[in-house]
Amino acid sequence: MKKLILFLYLALCSTWMTAKAATVGLAWDASSDPTVTGYKIYTGTALLVYTNSINVGNTTNCTISNLVVGVTYHFAATAYNAFGLESDYSAEATYAVPVGVAPVITAQPTNLTVSAGSSALFSVSATGTLPFTYQWRFKGTNIVAATNLSFSLSAVTTNNAGSYVVLVGNTAGSVTSNPAILTVIPVVAPATDLRGVVF
Repeated sequence: MKKLILFLYLALCSTWMTAKAATVGLAWDASSDPTVTGYKIYTGTALLVYTNSINVGNTTNCTISNLVVGVTYHFAATAYNAFGLESDYSAEATYAVPVGVAPVITAQPTNLTVSAGSSALFSVSATGTLPFTYQWRFKGTNIVAATNLSFSLSAVTTNNAGSYVVLVGNTAGSVTSNPAILTVIPVVAPATDLRGVVF
C-alpha cells in the first residue's frame, strides 16, 4: 500500500469543554489504493511517538476530544485494507492546545427600542477561559469605562441611537458581538394651550 498524503488542514473545532479540554478536527486526502477500507489515527505527546490509536473507519476526517490545555499533541494516520495490511504513517501533524480557550459568545446583545428620557441596558454572555475583558463600542468607537459584561444608559436621547457592539477577550483571543441597535423614540411635546385665543 502506498504511503498517504494526509492532513491538508488541522483546525480547532471546539473552544471550551467543562473539563477544560479542547477538541481538534483532522482531515486528510483519501488513499489512491482501491483496496483501502479504512483509516486509523495515531496520537501522542512526543514527536513520532504514538501512544493511542483510533479506528475511524472509511472516512477522511474526524474529531478528537478531551485534549488537555497546554499540551502539544502529535497526529499521524494510516490506511488499512480488508486483509489486515496497514500502510506506513502519514506525515505528522502537530497541534499545541492553547493554555486558554478563546471566548465564544453564547448570548448576543439584543436590539432595544426605548422612549427618550428612559434607560437602556445591553448585556452579553460568553464561554471560554476566564477572566474575560469587555469593551463596549458605539458606532465603532470605544465607550469610556464601559468595560463590564453589561452596559447601561440612563436618560437616553436621540443622540444615543445607533449601533452598539462589545469586544469580549481573554489571553487566548477575542470576539466581537453582533451589533445591537438602539432605537430612541422622541418624546412628543404637549399641544399648546389655546384657551383665550381669538380667531
